[in-house]
Amino acid sequence: MLTVRFFAAIRERLGRSLLELAWDDSCAGVAGLVQRLEREIPGAAEVLLAPRTLVAVNREVVGRGHALRDGDEVAFYPPVTGG
Repeated sequence: MLTVRFFAAIRERLGRSLLELAWDDSCAGVAGLVQRLEREIPGAAEVLLAPRTLVAVNREVVGRGHALRDGDEVAFYPPVTGG
């Protein structure tokens, strides 16, 4: 099982904050997960592959080529700004 979380503007665009997916080999990497999410939520890939979207796996920011394992928690969020 993968737990996928969406935060801030991404959550608003996709209309959900959490999705749990049964594990299969299509989710072996972040890119494959995004493809699977596009099938579940049409239009998701455009948002999740935006150049500034950040990806974290188990609360650690990772690159798009990061490998995933069953049980991982994946989060997508926009860059954080503050002041």
